[in-house]
Amino acid sequence: MKKEILIVGGGPTGLLLAYELLRRQVPVRIIEKRQGPSHTTRAMTLHARTLEMLDHMGMAHRLEEVCLECPGNLYHFPGLSDDQCPRTDYRVLPTRYPFYYKISQENVELVLREHLFANYSISPEYRTELVALEQDAQESVTATIRHPDGRIEKTSYPYVIGCDGVHSFVRNAAGIKFEGETVAVMSMMDVELSNVTFDDRWMNYYFNKDLFMNCTKMPGKYWRIYMSEPTGHYVFDKNPQKAYQEVADKLGIGFKVGKPDWVTAWDVRNHMAQRYRAGRMIICGDASHVHSPSGGQGMNCTMQDAFNLGWKLAAVFKGEADDSVLDTYEKERKPIGSQVTEGALATHHIVMGFGVEPKDRLYLTQEPAWEARTIKLVSGLSHNYCDVTVLPEGLTPVSGPRPGERAPDALLAKEPKRRLYDALRRPQFTVLVALGTLNPDDVIDTGAKVRDELERLYPRQVSTYLISRQREQRFDIDHESIDELDEFSARYDIPAEGRLIVVRPDLYVGMTCIPSEWEKLASYMSQWFKAGQDGSFSLATVLSRMSRAAHRTSPGFDDEFMPSKRGHMPAGRPVRRFRTYALLAIFILGFLWYSHHRSHRISNSPFYRYDSVDWSLYAYVQYATSSAYLCNSIMIFEALHRLGSRAERVLFYPEEWDTRVDSATDRDSQLLVIAQQKYNVQLMPIDVQLVRGGSDDVGSWDSSITKLLAFSQTQYDRVIHIDSDVTLLQEMDDLFFLPHAKAAMPRAYWEWAQTRKLTSLLILIEPSYREYKALMDAAQPIMAGQVGAGQATADNETTEVRYDMELLNDRYGDSAMVLPHRQYGLVTGEFRTKDHRAYLGNEYETWDPDKVLKEAKLVHFSDWPLPKPWVMWPQKLLAEMLPRCDNKPGTPEESGCRDREVWRELYEDFRKRRKRSDPVVFPGITSPHTHIVAGGSAFQRTMADDTARNANATTCSIDIDRSNYWIPQLYHMMPNGSFELIPFQGMSAYYMNRACNYTEGATTCDKSKYPLAPPQGLRMTAGDPMRRTYNNSDFSNRAIAHMCLKENTSTETKRMPQEPCLRLRSEVFFPSCWDGKNLDSSDHKSHMAYPAIGDYNGGVCPESHPVAIYSVFYEFFFDTSKFTDYQNWVYATGDKSVGYTLHGDYIQGWTNQTALQEALQTCTGTQGERASSCSVTSGVVVGGSTVPLEIPAPVENLGQNGPLPKLPGNNPIINFPNVTSSA
Repeated sequence: MKKEILIVGGGPTGLLLAYELLRRQVPVRIIEKRQGPSHTTRAMTLHARTLEMLDHMGMAHRLEEVCLECPGNLYHFPGLSDDQCPRTDYRVLPTRYPFYYKISQENVELVLREHLFANYSISPEYRTELVALEQDAQESVTATIRHPDGRIEKTSYPYVIGCDGVHSFVRNAAGIKFEGETVAVMSMMDVELSNVTFDDRWMNYYFNKDLFMNCTKMPGKYWRIYMSEPTGHYVFDKNPQKAYQEVADKLGIGFKVGKPDWVTAWDVRNHMAQRYRAGRMIICGDASHVHSPSGGQGMNCTMQDAFNLGWKLAAVFKGEADDSVLDTYEKERKPIGSQVTEGALATHHIVMGFGVEPKDRLYLTQEPAWEARTIKLVSGLSHNYCDVTVLPEGLTPVSGPRPGERAPDALLAKEPKRRLYDALRRPQFTVLVALGTLNPDDVIDTGAKVRDELERLYPRQVSTYLISRQREQRFDIDHESIDELDEFSARYDIPAEGRLIVVRPDLYVGMTCIPSEWEKLASYMSQWFKAGQDGSFSLATVLSRMSRAAHRTSPGFDDEFMPSKRGHMPAGRPVRRFRTYALLAIFILGFLWYSHHRSHRISNSPFYRYDSVDWSLYAYVQYATSSAYLCNSIMIFEALHRLGSRAERVLFYPEEWDTRVDSATDRDSQLLVIAQQKYNVQLMPIDVQLVRGGSDDVGSWDSSITKLLAFSQTQYDRVIHIDSDVTLLQEMDDLFFLPHAKAAMPRAYWEWAQTRKLTSLLILIEPSYREYKALMDAAQPIMAGQVGAGQATADNETTEVRYDMELLNDRYGDSAMVLPHRQYGLVTGEFRTKDHRAYLGNEYETWDPDKVLKEAKLVHFSDWPLPKPWVMWPQKLLAEMLPRCDNKPGTPEESGCRDREVWRELYEDFRKRRKRSDPVVFPGITSPHTHIVAGGSAFQRTMADDTARNANATTCSIDIDRSNYWIPQLYHMMPNGSFELIPFQGMSAYYMNRACNYTEGATTCDKSKYPLAPPQGLRMTAGDPMRRTYNNSDFSNRAIAHMCLKENTSTETKRMPQEPCLRLRSEVFFPSCWDGKNLDSSDHKSHMAYPAIGDYNGGVCPESHPVAIYSVFYEFFFDTSKFTDYQNWVYATGDKSVGYTLHGDYIQGWTNQTALQEALQTCTGTQGERASSCSVTSGVVVGGSTVPLEIPAPVENLGQNGPLPKLPGNNPIINFPNVTSSA
């Protein structure tokens, strides 16, 4: 039996469920019988509760880029003006999202897929169909699965989850009845409109006695229109444009309907599954309920089903909870499904109550509290589990949100902005310890008891969070915040004596109680988890309890956590110390057994399996206060991405910046978008904190204490802040798992003898609002320009200018954990000095610059007064600052100059990484790897739509082809670990008639019809440099291949050849189906698609991308005859002997589009484009011919001057999961 959950269905429900399971370390497999991702879907709204849920999962910010905010619905009753018409205005909702998003299901799925793949390398297996299910009595469910190639697989799983829609195979196989009725017929159209006179921000409902139409503006140029009438005459009309226009005219709407982009029709049904579970088969989403689209609740309700099920299924799968916990999924969600169905039906009767005059339906909107009740129901904010919530006996009733209701969000602080939901991001239960005005010390002590008791019984299942009304000097339980605005206290009705509030992982209140009844919390938790009192310790349990023991015996614990015994040794200390040693012994024995028996690779940390870590609890933090430092921060995020860091990423930036790219020169906005989209960085606008008395330049390092904001990020257990003027050499995720310390920093070893000062170039932080407030309070006099910030004293002396480094040393100089400076504090100035005793830490070790660089994880650029590496150096100053050679320095005979060489290489590498080019994926900034480029001479870092076709020359044999074609460079890894170029021999590009336009019902292409030539300025990519696995059912995977060319034979494989070859041919086949509108898209892929019917290299285009273009296919040839150790061929991405990261980019630059189209349609003989009668060819590049670039490439040794010690960009060799290298 496979130890993973099988999810059937790759829509929003299945994808979200997979994410919830994976973030709790539960392995999943997603199969989907569709040909590929959806491009035509009816769902189009995300409501407030769903957005709160997605924000909790870290995805809401990504959705903002592909949606429109809608304030609510406007019901246009005939005869009433817009001001008189009823409306449901969502702007009054008490939530961070007082509106709903208009967004296509296609884009929701896209964001979910992106996050799944970026965080867990998981993607749905498309064209893979479940054909049979068989459940045994106790243990498993056997699934019979048909693969795209017809192969049949039979595999057993502990649970199978049916997220497979209205016609669910899983539901039918489980024998679950699906009962209900058809209430209407409806059609939907995406279309361009003209002469629109109504407010397009709103969802506009128009209707009369017999007709209904709903009109709303979608992101982009299209409108979405829903239409219904009782006869089906208009709904199923074969000329939908005409039918929609007639209905619009009859309703007096006044717009003109253009040519439809997409039209569909269906029966509107209200159906509910009899039950949601049959043993180990569970249904979720549309498989369990479907209802009228009125109100747009369908996709929201299904995703919230998955949010409810995910944490419960994870606990059961891992043995932390009884199987009976899964029964609560149906108990809680089925009544919600009924509420949603009834609410949708109520709106349905208002707008589609056919046969009843609208004036006779108006009363439905005039009932008391109709608007408030409707928006709370439709938004999901009023959904609750109150009727089925089980509470401990004898619990004193309290005011505030009831157990089972949504846990309200609240703004806790304005600067930096902090919300309650930030504290609830962990995928676990949270106990909020809310202080009132009476006896706060007693409530704090109670909170500590709660923490210890729940950790003892339910390790790693519960976190505690203190919320006080004023700054508490003594401790934080797990984390702490201050209710600065009293919004939390008001929304939760916190009384003077305080309150304990349990919030579930799905953001619902579980239980509330008065502090004196704290012991009942354990009783409440027992319904969800098995108590860990039986003496059996999992590795996670041992780690958790060891961590607690370490906390309790750390210096200052009693001062911080036991104020009543301040200054005294607790009587229990010897017992706890003995317990610590006993636990340590148990841990060591358990770990040795675990290491011996486990089958998975041990991570870089000796105590943690990285695959089992919840990485949402850890983050790297950067701040940028100028364009130069923003670029540096992007380089840091690129390095973290390249080195394989799994932690989250956060960037603080000035609030006056934005992500709206106004022009090609708007570099700040472009870089912010790249950070967000390419490297999954969470962007946090802030009011930059300035230190007066320092530099006048707002962007300078010495005028900002913004890095202190990292201490405020209490949604994380730990964060790492790294100064952006560094080069990262190795990953450092293992720092997150060091023993407890509020701060950890390396020593400023260059000042060791005088000051013992710590350097803030790298800080490992345990975020705490108390610590943040203390640091900011200490900074206030400096920020105000008072003495201590470089001002004159009464004695007319100038005090020391104090910045973040001094503030941190004041607070942590004697208590911080000290990180080894040889790994985490190396500065470039060390290569310029001849006295290395401070760095080496002794007087006997010999300085070796190569050894030093190899053991360092980062290098900080610090060579004052020499400027930073992105600033042009004064040549005279450079000559003075260069590291001196050991022998005869400054003479023609000088030698022993390795320090100088290393120093120069560090600066040159930094500059090269700021300049390396890829104008499609990384316009205007550094590409993380090098490419081999063919085509027009205008190739450069930033290219407009017409840049390519205006090139002066081309390497193509056809002069009018100024397009650019490129793939990663291929290297050979030598026995000493260095890299040499494998010679490029040339490339061939082909434009082929393989795909055809979308036509309803078409299954094959008519070869007598010709597709379009690729449009001028088209940009697209194929393949993925981040791909780590191969999925044969995914066309984008199959479109990448390799050909091993020998003297008389050739073999094509998807992986790199696993045998010696005379030549390697790297092949890229681009998507052939265009959306007909966009020459590019944010991911450089979404505007293109592979065929929906057929294969990656030919077939009928999907309805979403209906325009077929000539298929672009190219081959790059490398001379591998001298490199017989094929297992050491390496792409510039770090892909060694596997080849999954091969990808291609294309910019169309043909100078004569008409000539290209005519040639492609006429050069169809046996000689094709090589026929002498053909006016142009499809562009064969011969002999690796070269032309000079019009914009010279950055000067960089990419291997052309001999072997490189590292791949350009310092790309490491990739470790591919589930791929056994032949190396």
